[in-house]
Amino acid sequence: MRAAAVVISLMLTLPAADATLVTVEARSEKGLLTLAVPTPGTLTPKLAGKLKDGLKHIVRYSLSLRPENDPTVLLHEELTTEVLWELWDEAFFISHSEAGLLRRSRVRTADKVRGILERPQFHTAFPVTGLEPARRYVVDVTVEVDPVSEEVKERVRKMLVPPPGDADTSPGRSFLGNVIQLFIKDDSSSSSGSAALTFRSQPFLRPGGGAP
Repeated sequence: MRAAAVVISLMLTLPAADATLVTVEARSEKGLLTLAVPTPGTLTPKLAGKLKDGLKHIVRYSLSLRPENDPTVLLHEELTTEVLWELWDEAFFISHSEAGLLRRSRVRTADKVRGILERPQFHTAFPVTGLEPARRYVVDVTVEVDPVSEEVKERVRKMLVPPPGDADTSPGRSFLGNVIQLFIKDDSSSSSGSAALTFRSQPFLRPGGGAP
């Protein structure tokens, strides 16, 4: 059972083999670990074409930190970045939500938006002293572009479900019912409407300044 648990843990913590290999910048800020992770391609052509549509666009980053060749996750961090184009100000308003903290900024060009989205900054609460000086570490990052929240999907499911006791068996209702069932039962990532990217860092050492 122990070996099986290790295998399962490894499967959960390691991304797919096609993950893009990147070089992470690890820093110590006030004794806490900060990670800048390149995520090229996050600003997809589809998202780039919608940046100025006046709607809020969301990019969600999930990061796991672990020792090299060890499935033990030391840190799991979620960072959500929202981008909104304000027509009257002719600027992009960007907010980052991480560990209950909110950071905001404003930029005027899509190129600057790309720079922010494709190099997210993780300001963690993890102490640098929690990393061994002589050991190497890696991070795995999954990026979801414009993910559909579970709350929204659940609300849509409820709206699509026929009322109890509805006995309409017309071909149209039957076809719609089949489509509804596909939507309700499909929990695959493809049903979320989001584009998912995976990245893995080159191994890195504990950043300087972490010694007690």
